[in-house]
Amino acid sequence: MEEDIVGWLYERLVEPDVIKPDRYLVWRWCNLEQGTQITDADRQKAYETFYKKTGNANIANRQTIRKWFGLGGIAMPKRWQVINIGFALGLDVAEVNDYLIHAALQPILQVNDYEECIVMYALDNHMSMEHAEEMISFFEMHVDFRLDPMQTSRTELLLKEYSEVRDMDEASFLKWMHSNKNIFKGYSLTVLRCFKNILHEAMGIFRDNTSKCLRDELEELGYFKAGYPFEANPMRQYIKNLLRGKSTRITKEKANEIRYYINIVFANRDRINDVLREIYLFGDKLSSMNKHQIYDRMKGEIPSISAKYISEVLNTANIKKNLIEDKLMLSKERLEKTDSKTMQAPNGRILTDEDKELHKKEQRIHNIRRADILIPLQYVVINHYMNGMEEGETVDKEKLKGAFIKKANEVLSLCNMGEINTHYGLDICILATFEINDPFIFSELLE
Repeated sequence: MEEDIVGWLYERLVEPDVIKPDRYLVWRWCNLEQGTQITDADRQKAYETFYKKTGNANIANRQTIRKWFGLGGIAMPKRWQVINIGFALGLDVAEVNDYLIHAALQPILQVNDYEECIVMYALDNHMSMEHAEEMISFFEMHVDFRLDPMQTSRTELLLKEYSEVRDMDEASFLKWMHSNKNIFKGYSLTVLRCFKNILHEAMGIFRDNTSKCLRDELEELGYFKAGYPFEANPMRQYIKNLLRGKSTRITKEKANEIRYYINIVFANRDRINDVLREIYLFGDKLSSMNKHQIYDRMKGEIPSISAKYISEVLNTANIKKNLIEDKLMLSKERLEKTDSKTMQAPNGRILTDEDKELHKKEQRIHNIRRADILIPLQYVVINHYMNGMEEGETVDKEKLKGAFIKKANEVLSLCNMGEINTHYGLDICILATFEINDPFIFSELLE
């Protein structure tokens, strides 16, 4: 049945109503209704129209932009490239957010990030990208680099206040920003907390499930009948003794599997790599996943995850605070050494060694993606349901799917992300895992 689901998905994901980044751009730039079947001629026309409008903005090279429209490959614009598109086309904040969500699969502009808050103001007041960069530089030069961002959820308050000040003149707006400088922590604490809570819950489930597997294996080997306790050292010794003897009850492969279970259950802390390997497309799964027909259909819409990525997301508060301090300190030093006008170049700020180092640090800052929320949440919901079933009870597929959609929409709404949509490729794939009597976790779909 799982093979039937994969086959169905393979066909479903190419149907014209499925929203993909390249299709979104073609529909938009050819003035086509969403769901219209797209031809190569449509793609070429959309690309040419887009490039004619934005070519002078030097947003990206021609080959890259062609891939945004599905010509010669598939690629998605980066976050700041979408923002550049907004300025080049004179879009408002709502339109840029729409591009971010559908063309780049990125969260909307973050009002709690001082750079993006200034971008929002500049877009709403029809300013240029260069003007926005000057405002960012001015703010960085005149704010205390030792600022201590508040670690509280203030996004809704900021959005409300921003709506009241966005029509102010530039000086008054920057004064408002300076008076609220400690609120601009650069990320959504609500989203981060949601992600942490889901991942923590998933880790707990993973450890509990592993513990059950370990007990079953030891029971089969007679470990508990022999009177041994549920403790790591006696378990390891028992397995070792079985391998030494003439017993045929255990193979080396089974012994290694049990040792793996022991290491997980009795670890001093959560082993993040193990739970990632279970939930996400990670580690040794990636080699086979890259060849998988569904992954090929999705063309980068399904994110891969690393332990480094998760570690950096979980440590966002410290990383972002240090980055803000470094940026503001560098701006202060420049202000003391030279006139601010000499810091500008036609392509933005002059790249010094310090800028390059900051850029490396910026790569460690991640906006938590919608997929980062949905994939572990699916694992949590399925396991809660399955673990709560009575012996002999059959799976109610519709009840389980409904429970996932309800929980997902609650979390997505809290995170200011779009609710479950049966026209999104990722959502289609996740919901398909509930369509059989033995539901499976998302990562198993691509194995």
